[in-house]
Amino acid sequence: MNKPDPIDWIFKKWTEESIRDPESTPDKMDLLELTPKLMTKLFTPSRALLLAEIAQGHCKTIQELAKKLKRPLSAVSRDLGVLEFYGLVKLLRNGKTKTPTLSKQLVIVPLASQ
Repeated sequence: MNKPDPIDWIFKKWTEESIRDPESTPDKMDLLELTPKLMTKLFTPSRALLLAEIAQGHCKTIQELAKKLKRPLSAVSRDLGVLEFYGLVKLLRNGKTKTPTLSKQLVIVPLASQ
């Protein structure tokens, strides 16, 4: 059986929720205007996988996330810092650990400027 695409899973979950409760969707969506150069730097394949894994909510700490993705903790921490700077993730402190969560469930990036 094929594993579902994480991006499809995120989009389906957000769409179903927005249909059930339309008032809640503005707080769950963000629009980023990025230059093509910045877009390719921000949304690397590793960071896209990181966002998808966070969206599934199985990892409660940065360490668990790094282990699940089979990446060095320092690399995951660095990528989370970049994603947090652009408002894509939040790192919620719980004692000595931080829990990565998505800031928004849907991020729209226009591919062409007007």
